[in-house]
Amino acid sequence: MLPSIKNRSPFGLVLMPFAGKFKNQWDHAFYPAIKRAGFEPYRADAEHLGTGIIRRDITRMIWEAEIIVAELTGTNANVMYELGLAHAAKKPVVIVVQDEKDIPFDVQQMRFLVYNSDDLKELQENLTQRIQSTLAMDADVRPDLFPELKIMGDDEARELEYFRQGSARLRITTAPDTAEIFFNSRLIGPGPQDIRINPYADKNVLAVTAPEHLEKYYDLSREEIESALERGGRFPIELEKGGVADEPLERMANWLKLRRRDPDNPVLMKAIAQFLKAKGELDDALDEAQDLLAAMPSWPVAHGTIGSVYKRIALEYIQQGDTAKAEQSYAKALEHFNIALELKTDYISSFIAISCIHSLRGDFEQTIASLQPLKSESRQDLLRTYSLLGKWTFLKDSDFHPILEDPDYGPKFRQLVAEIDERKAQLLAKGDA
Repeated sequence: MLPSIKNRSPFGLVLMPFAGKFKNQWDHAFYPAIKRAGFEPYRADAEHLGTGIIRRDITRMIWEAEIIVAELTGTNANVMYELGLAHAAKKPVVIVVQDEKDIPFDVQQMRFLVYNSDDLKELQENLTQRIQSTLAMDADVRPDLFPELKIMGDDEARELEYFRQGSARLRITTAPDTAEIFFNSRLIGPGPQDIRINPYADKNVLAVTAPEHLEKYYDLSREEIESALERGGRFPIELEKGGVADEPLERMANWLKLRRRDPDNPVLMKAIAQFLKAKGELDDALDEAQDLLAAMPSWPVAHGTIGSVYKRIALEYIQQGDTAKAEQSYAKALEHFNIALELKTDYISSFIAISCIHSLRGDFEQTIASLQPLKSESRQDLLRTYSLLGKWTFLKDSDFHPILEDPDYGPKFRQLVAEIDERKAQLLAKGDA
């Protein structure tokens, strides 16, 4: 039966098929080898652990075992699944097999023991040695097949809980409520958000960003945190409306200073990249946008930011008469704008930017076609985020001048924009935006 959590001795677990043909391996190799290595042997199957065994019992035993032995002969599906759980749990594993052809491709780079079923004495000897040598390896040297997954031990979990109990909880609200909140350079989402914060930590940084608003950055002191706690833990953040053109130089100078102290903060990277782009420092803007993308490859805003830089670079090439390089930059911009929309289907900034590029390229049919979803009842999400852009309008954006000046497509475009703005007004009147 399953060993008691309280009273069990350290044990080794064998992952093996239920088939009776492996009984000799268990009796004459696996069991005595694990026993000789100093552990109580267990098998992960109903015959050995009892008929009431459930999947949770198996996962618990994998988690608690000191050593795992996996018998891959026949490539049994259950054994392969349990081996995957053992690797994810960072457990020391010894693989044994009768024919190395049974080792799947993804497992072939791992060490394994090939044995002869007619010589189980040799298997017992070799397995005992392999168990001992595997356990003798330092944990940081032992192969980690899933380094992206971090596992906490019981001591670490208790320590974390101790610090959680000593931490404070802040309730972050934002205006607009679609603003995205970062805490210590990690995206935690749009407001409102509850965060745990340690008033005594060296770094407690909040940064908030939203389209058509100026970013805010707070390096919270212990006194500021305690003041918020006296208000019931409420920490409201209201962003000012405005864009890059509204950023005063002294404010941006402070952003640059903060960027040196907080080099991985995505909100600072985004603000600086957009500012440099607006000032025509396109090489530096591209470097900053690439840093942002490297730090936040799954953030739509990162792709939208670098896309907007490539779009501006394309316009520079157009002014220089280099249409080939302009097309290359437009293509890169479109690639990132489309990725942003894949990551967030209502990301209106990239949606509009794609239409801008079609207009700048003179592809007016595609310009109009790309904006049609804003009229669709099924894309209320897009219309809602469009309504958050405030006073911005298609008709005043210089990127749409080419289509507006076209005698055939200009009237069609104005009519489409009028219909979109009418739907936007209806949405705002209903209070759905």
